[in-house]
Amino acid sequence: MNRRVLIVFLILVLSFIYSAIFINYYKSINNVNKSLNIKNDIMTIDKIYNFISETSLDKIEYLKFDFNDIKEINNQSKLNLAFYHLNKNLDFKKGVSSKLFEEYLTKVFGPNVTVKHETIKLTNNDNEIKYDNKNDIYISNKDIIEDEINVYNKLINFDYKNNKYYLEQYKFYINDNNVFKSYGDYVSNVDVLMTVKNTDNLENEINKNISKFEKDLYIYTYVFSKKNGNIILEKYYKN
Repeated sequence: MNRRVLIVFLILVLSFIYSAIFINYYKSINNVNKSLNIKNDIMTIDKIYNFISETSLDKIEYLKFDFNDIKEINNQSKLNLAFYHLNKNLDFKKGVSSKLFEEYLTKVFGPNVTVKHETIKLTNNDNEIKYDNKNDIYISNKDIIEDEINVYNKLINFDYKNNKYYLEQYKFYINDNNVFKSYGDYVSNVDVLMTVKNTDNLENEINKNISKFEKDLYIYTYVFSKKNGNIILEKYYKN
């Protein structure tokens, strides 16, 4: 009997040890998975740059102003930004639904953005895009062809703080072989930073000479957040 009791006791002890190991292992696996999910949720610089490209946010320079809240963006600027994006793939001579403007602005700025539909006065030329209230479309009597702008963006910093993503970079605008620090200088052809012999080697030329003019450069800052899993732009400014 004593031997049987001993065997039963040993079986119970081993069962208890096995259960404890299994439970701790299971908890460990769960914790690792949760950690991995958190890491996978962190925004990468590639996702931010893809968002900028997909939404044509490089055209934001045409707006010629900064903002710290979408309420500061005037109606014409919102319509302009939407037009520059939509004009890449749509024919405004046939008419473009106002709903596409709203969808674009919501994608960029989130669901709280508002817009009033009206004729658009383009900021970078004298053209207008008429708003046809009856058919709820924007229409132009001619093709609007934008000048290609050669811009080189140099990343300074990408940071995550207070639940927001901060992208800081320099912008260099190139006209022929002249390099400018802002869109305004580029348009006015003033304050040339440097002249390069060959724009194909622009990145190396800038890196080689940047110490000479870095203190005079603007820092362009985009501030993004995530709402319902989607990236939205909250602020844009240069200093």
